[in-house]
Amino acid sequence: GAGQLSSGDIAMPGIHYAASSLIWNEMFNTDFSLSIFWIGNLSDSSGQMTPGVSYKVFDKLKAYLKIPFTYGDEGYQYTQNGSTVSVSLELSMGSGAF
Repeated sequence: GAGQLSSGDIAMPGIHYAASSLIWNEMFNTDFSLSIFWIGNLSDSSGQMTPGVSYKVFDKLKAYLKIPFTYGDEGYQYTQNGSTVSVSLELSMGSGAF
């Protein structure tokens, strides 16, 4: 509007993303499921991948173990402070039906 550009205006002129999710529910007719989620910034080649495993404890309780990690050069969108790896344990309770 003012006719002036700042460095922030041209730092990321075009950002393009892709994402994918794969889930294998009830592996081999068990209460275990495998999943993997990926999202990537195609412009700077950084992204995050999250493999995980879940276990149906009983009908309305599920436990998830996920290991998200980021990749790309330091300072890029998903790696502002460098690549990271973490572990997440989650419990989900409910029917999931409305």
